[in-house]
Amino acid sequence: MPGRDDKDGGFTLIELASILAIIGVVVTIAIATYTTATARATAVTCENNRRFLDRVASSEYRVEHGVEPASIEDLAPYLSNWSIVRTCPSDDTQYLFLDGDANAVACPIHGK
Repeated sequence: MPGRDDKDGGFTLIELASILAIIGVVVTIAIATYTTATARATAVTCENNRRFLDRVASSEYRVEHGVEPASIEDLAPYLSNWSIVRTCPSDDTQYLFLDGDANAVACPIHGK
């Protein structure tokens, strides 16, 4: 390259800046993809928990008692991992609830 001393062997400031810019773009894309994937994973986990409570635990309750459960707490005896299944994975302070109008288990974050 003209004007460059070959004995130096280092990189120019422009070369370093362009490499850092490329790395920055790649990291930004990776973070966005990771955030989207984790949000989707928690939504799917919540949906699976709702389906399990709605189909399996509610069915066992109906078979044993002959009526629909009055609240979601009625399903606790049918689950060994009640504290995990009962909370939404997106926010551990949000609990799934039994929507009496739709007769289904719902989540305050993800809905039905």
